[in-house]
Amino acid sequence: MQLAESRSASLHRFFDGIVVGPGERPTEALALCLESGGDLSRVPGLVHVVDGKVERVPQASPVPLEEIPLPEEVFDRSAYLADGMVEPLRIRLSQACTWGRCAFCNITGHRHLFPLQRPAEEAMFSRVEALARRGEKVVYLADDEADPEMLERFSRWLLEREIRIYWTTNLRFSPKMTLEWARTLFRAGCRGPAVGVEVLDDRLLALMRKGTDLELIDRCLENLAWGSLPVMAYMIVGLPTETEEDILAGTPGDSVVLARRHGAEWYIGGINGTDQPKAISVALDFLPKGKFELNRIGDGAGPRAFAQAAPAKVERSDRLTGAAAHRCAQGPSPDP
Repeated sequence: MQLAESRSASLHRFFDGIVVGPGERPTEALALCLESGGDLSRVPGLVHVVDGKVERVPQASPVPLEEIPLPEEVFDRSAYLADGMVEPLRIRLSQACTWGRCAFCNITGHRHLFPLQRPAEEAMFSRVEALARRGEKVVYLADDEADPEMLERFSRWLLEREIRIYWTTNLRFSPKMTLEWARTLFRAGCRGPAVGVEVLDDRLLALMRKGTDLELIDRCLENLAWGSLPVMAYMIVGLPTETEEDILAGTPGDSVVLARRHGAEWYIGGINGTDQPKAISVALDFLPKGKFELNRIGDGAGPRAFAQAAPAKVERSDRLTGAAAHRCAQGPSPDP
């Protein structure tokens, strides 16, 4: 987004141009322009350099979602690397975000690059049915913020019609994300939705104008977990005014181990930046005095599989060794 707004022509020596906003009309216009040698100024949303100056072509009105045709098979998706899975087709049931106030957002927010679209639900749901009927097993609903109530209606619609298809989407934390809601989505084929946690700090969440807080995040994540819907959580590390608790171990380009505290709980995780298995030993001397219950989660036997060890008791004099994520929670009566 910063590149699209920059007035520096020197940046454009690395690329010919950038298209800002929805891409359906610009893609078609650009293809026709390149084919016929036409004028690039006719490509809506294009940012490019003309005679040493950055020029911006006004955006065109977006194509209504219900008018965008379903994706067709034009190349072999199995050739793409995706953990042994065929890359799912992507469609949208909606576009942009109803909240639209997050300070960092370039989807809706103050820039309004993508106008809000909420088409008639029955017509959009039928598109997923058409994909299932032609044999698709997994669909990615690429909505920027899938409305929880719409997702519940979509799930019940799939269940009533006995349409069997796995799907995932992007969520925003909401009080409407109850345990029963999560279970309904799971029964309808939802797996591993993505959600923007961003940061576990109420002060930073307020500065970001995220519209969420730790109490809501914790409640939603608990409902999702008990509803058999573990999520992919988006986190932002190194926000302005954020303080780093500790970098425990690691070498640039090789590995890193981080510890973050939330209340009385510590979360410890490591990332291996190499192609070879690695076991790292980390001292727990950053912990306060007392006994902690350790929950260890590591890689499982196959892709997207996890293994969890039995809880154990640890204290600041101990060390952790292995390839896993850890949660250390202090009991109500720690040792003196």
